[in-house]
Amino acid sequence: MSTLRLAETCFRWLMTAYPPRFRRAHGLALFELFRDDARAAYADGGRGAVAWLMCRAAGDTMRAAPSAWLAASPRNARPPRRFHVTGWLNDVRASARHLLRAPAFTVLSVATLAAGIGANVTIFALANAVLLRPLASYQPDRVVRLAGRTPSGAPVSRFAFADFSEYRSRSATLADIVAVNQSGFMLSADSRRDEILGEVVSARYLRLLGARIAIGRGLDDADDLASAAPTAVISAALWRRRFGADPAVLGRSVLLNGSAYAVVGVADASFNGSFVGAPTDVWVPIATAGSSLGADWQTNRDRRPFALIARLRANASLEQSQTELQVIADDLARAYPAPGRIQRIELSPGTLVSGQQRTLARRFLTLLLGLVALVLFVSCANVANLLLARALGRRREFALRIALGASRAHLARLLLGESLLLAAVSGGAALMLAQLTTGLVAVIRPLPTLTLRLDARLDARVLVFAGLVTLAAAVVVGAIAALQIVAPDVGPALKEETAASVGRRSGARLRGALVAIQVSVSLMLLTGAVLFARSVRQAEAIDLGLNPGGVVVLDVDNSHRTAPPAIRAFFGTLLQRVSSLPGVEAAALSTRAPLDTSTPIARINALGPVLATVDLASPSASYVLISPRYLDVVKIPLVDGRPFDDRDDDRAPSVVIVNQTLASRLWPEGSPLGRRLWLDPQVSAEPCTVVGVARNSKYLTIGEEPQAHLYLAFAQHPRAGAAILVRTVERSDRAIDHVRATLSGIDPAVQGFFARPLTEHIAVSLLPVRLAAGLSFVVAVLGLILATVGLYALVSFLVADRTQEIGLRMALGATPAAVIRMVLGYGLRLSAIGLAVGIPVTLLATRLLASLLYGVSPTDPASFLVVSSIVLSVTMLASGIPAARALSVDPLTAMRRL
Repeated sequence: MSTLRLAETCFRWLMTAYPPRFRRAHGLALFELFRDDARAAYADGGRGAVAWLMCRAAGDTMRAAPSAWLAASPRNARPPRRFHVTGWLNDVRASARHLLRAPAFTVLSVATLAAGIGANVTIFALANAVLLRPLASYQPDRVVRLAGRTPSGAPVSRFAFADFSEYRSRSATLADIVAVNQSGFMLSADSRRDEILGEVVSARYLRLLGARIAIGRGLDDADDLASAAPTAVISAALWRRRFGADPAVLGRSVLLNGSAYAVVGVADASFNGSFVGAPTDVWVPIATAGSSLGADWQTNRDRRPFALIARLRANASLEQSQTELQVIADDLARAYPAPGRIQRIELSPGTLVSGQQRTLARRFLTLLLGLVALVLFVSCANVANLLLARALGRRREFALRIALGASRAHLARLLLGESLLLAAVSGGAALMLAQLTTGLVAVIRPLPTLTLRLDARLDARVLVFAGLVTLAAAVVVGAIAALQIVAPDVGPALKEETAASVGRRSGARLRGALVAIQVSVSLMLLTGAVLFARSVRQAEAIDLGLNPGGVVVLDVDNSHRTAPPAIRAFFGTLLQRVSSLPGVEAAALSTRAPLDTSTPIARINALGPVLATVDLASPSASYVLISPRYLDVVKIPLVDGRPFDDRDDDRAPSVVIVNQTLASRLWPEGSPLGRRLWLDPQVSAEPCTVVGVARNSKYLTIGEEPQAHLYLAFAQHPRAGAAILVRTVERSDRAIDHVRATLSGIDPAVQGFFARPLTEHIAVSLLPVRLAAGLSFVVAVLGLILATVGLYALVSFLVADRTQEIGLRMALGATPAAVIRMVLGYGLRLSAIGLAVGIPVTLLATRLLASLLYGVSPTDPASFLVVSSIVLSVTMLASGIPAARALSVDPLTAMRRL
């Protein structure tokens, strides 16, 4: 031991190089620190290691002693506080060096934070694409959407062309107002036909929204005249996909719904129209749209095909414009009275989604943002735990810095600098991750023939959000570690061993609390995912009241026929020929396929005509127009009366079939058969006689409560557009091909759109809950993984901290089972605390999901039991691995370090 005594004597001589005040304050602590290091060096490397430690101590003294003498001078007792860029740069370089010396810690921290930040950026990019991105690229704050409400309070988002013309000609507060109608088109070119979505627009539509044109020109006023040659502007996506980005497409003639249009321009890839997610590929003027708008669209004020978008004048406010438009709407209501006339005009900001759709989208995306915010919290807690454990291991280093004159604020700045560097690198990685994930979640395919794409690019708004989230994460992570490190006294910290400091009681409690909170948050996320998954299962098992299996649907556009006899003749021929196809059991027409949210609503009255004066008092019901055998095709049975047949034509009195709910509401005292029913005059000008009662089914959404519904005879109220439904034993794709061929054989000018099996059409109703289930599952798994990593890291540090204790226990006869119980019990206690806190909080939080669930209670005990079991199992695994590693501790090695 003479070597150690000699080293201690030499260190005492070195200490005389420091000022007396410094020796009195810190000499003993520094001597004890050197003595412990010398003993450890001698045990590991003998005399050579002690000699090397002595050389390092001499070098440190030569560098630090002059600064200590200067700091002890009265003139330097209170140095002026100044901001030095060089000092901050040195701190950044020092933080970077510390992080590079611990690559495993750095990589794990960056990956954890990047996952949390990336999830938030991805969901915010979706919210930005749907809710925040403006319609117009030029002065977007001046662009507004027009909407209205009927006397009954029902929202209206579409307007008649005649009303649009009145608003455009009479408004003085609007610099411009345009109309747009989304339509399906059959594009024919190069002996190939494609179904595409397009917009029928007034001439100034592209200009008002600031759409840039890649090549050619846009639409102008001359294109929107009835005498003009039909022209079209196509999208950049269609130009590349269909025409190989050939500039020679300009001036080329293509067929849209059988009519020839000259392509005059290609829109820039940044412009996608005014309907969120819709893959708009062509824009054509209203005046030359031909059959796309149907018959009498210019004069019929009961037909409302157009959404209206306007730009305010520079000197006009939103309130002034709304007041002016309300005056015009009141004049129109007096001049053209009707039960469904627009009574109140409403203006809203010009965004992609408006009205009820905006409300639903905001609710859904707010839920997702809340979920990913919890994931970010778990990420921050995880990294804070890692940084705290690492920083607590450096307590002696920090204490020595303070002893040598460093301020506590400087140390806090060092830790915050490390967290900022970690967050900055994580933010960059998160942006790259979000670039990939937004491309995946922004593509929705509700039908095989329709793919919706959200413009979820990482624009300036998303980048600012990412920066704020990254900064917030850095501050939270750094502050937790800094507050724990810079507070203790210097002397005790200098005497602590590294392992002991890691297991320091206050730090251990904080890290344990963070892990328990992570378990609670993971429980909440996983419970939401399980509830949504069970909701999907329950929704799929809901009795629809019909049988969609074996039925295919094709929307038919016959709008170039305007006379009712011609419409009836065409559809009669189509049904006759389709019914005779091989494998077809039955075929029928309907203005809407089942479970279509656009199914119209009509006011009804069983006592007398529906008038504007009694509009508020009259009940309402959804309705569709159907041909004979429709109920056979979709397998909806009659509970009373008869179905429609060939006698229910235009020469017979109007008839109606009601469902059970409507029958019980209007005629609770007896049979409804033979009773009369009045509807809105624009639906039926004469009263209808009830000839049948159909069993209740689902009409608009799968989760709807039983609601009133009625069926009208298609032959008595013909429409140019309808869906043909065919029940067949053939494969769906072959049956669709046969129906298309039959349709083309009758009239090549008539187009069929969006062919799909009825099962896939109905599955669209489950799209919101499926999206919620899928995204919440991904978020929950991510949160659970992060919480598991956090628990694993904490228990691993516990094992490292108590290595000497574990070795001593094993040397004194502790069994492996006792060691495992000690380590595993710590992890399970944290999990139990997390569950005890998380279950009540989750019970309260899941009540917010009640409106989004089908057939599942938000407090479903089975779901909570399953989730709690999963969380316990995962935490046992995370604690079990370090527990097994604790058995490998060598008692002799551990005791040698005592």
